[in-house]
Amino acid sequence: MNFINNKEKDNTSISSTGLNKAQKYLLSIILAVILLLLFTSSYWLKHREIKEISILENKYIPIKSIQDKIYPYILKQKLSQINEEYIKSLILSNPYIKKVDFITTFPEKFVVVIKTKNIVGKGTDKDGINYYLTDEGELIPQNGFTVNTNLPTVDIQQLNSHNNQNELSLIAKFLEYYQNFSKKGIKADKIWISDKGICFQILGKISVRVGNLNDIEEKFLKFENYLNDYLSKSNQQPDYIDLRWSNQVVTN
Repeated sequence: MNFINNKEKDNTSISSTGLNKAQKYLLSIILAVILLLLFTSSYWLKHREIKEISILENKYIPIKSIQDKIYPYILKQKLSQINEEYIKSLILSNPYIKKVDFITTFPEKFVVVIKTKNIVGKGTDKDGINYYLTDEGELIPQNGFTVNTNLPTVDIQQLNSHNNQNELSLIAKFLEYYQNFSKKGIKADKIWISDKGICFQILGKISVRVGNLNDIEEKFLKFENYLNDYLSKSNQQPDYIDLRWSNQVVTN
């Protein structure tokens, strides 16, 4: 009876020790195989050749001009070898591009997201060089590049200096309001800054004096009412329309 009890104790002792040596060895082999597969898979994915490049959110830049800059480099690389900062520098050498991001990369595919600058106006300087004006007040030489043929013209020749950032930013801000108003059918022939502040010309001869941007929405409303109530019903046209005065429109 004591013999049976001792044998039971021995069986309990064996089971309480957990896995035996053979089981531990087999488990070690399985773990090693799993780790090897993970490492091999990761290495394989990273070293796949890129077969597709996707360029997203490009509003107006010719896609070929971007492809010519980055494709020769990217297509020679593996995914793990791509230098994203270098690609950014290539793309940002285009003055019309504001920002570059890489959302993600997939096996055999590389995704590039481009944010272009917002062009709000155009103009020509005293040397006959054509420029585009961005919404941040930056002048970019056109160099034969066409963004939009229906942009308002800014008379940059009347700026106090060619790169007067304050005046350019003020005009760019004004153009945000002007764009909403121009949808109603009135187009400015040109826009400039003088000692009377922001001005623009309509109907080939009438100068509209806006001044600063204070109460700009009210000024546009006064201007619209004046056009509807008087100018459209009269054969006479004033030389100027001054919107700088509170609650009234002054003309000559």
